[in-house]
Amino acid sequence: MDLPALFALSLCSLAGCAAIGGVIAHQKKRRPGEGLVLGLFLGPIGVLVEARLPAIGRPEVCQDALHSFQSMLTYQDHPAPSPRDRDPGRRRRPS
Repeated sequence: MDLPALFALSLCSLAGCAAIGGVIAHQKKRRPGEGLVLGLFLGPIGVLVEARLPAIGRPEVCQDALHSFQSMLTYQDHPAPSPRDRDPGRRRRPS
């Protein structure tokens, strides 16, 4: 095999490793650029490193708690009292 063909083959394999690393990172809810860089610079070892990294994301319990908290914040049945209603002992100006 001549040198240009070997160079082209190595570039294609590194590009493939970069793509696979990016897909793995995306599936683990990590930044895809992280997987691309690891796959590009380290090749198959970078893909293995990316596959061994932990997934990032909120557990389902936290998702449920966050949803219930957001629903409490957007509760609109009881409007907030006006500033005049907050202090009933406050004197009002004569009209």
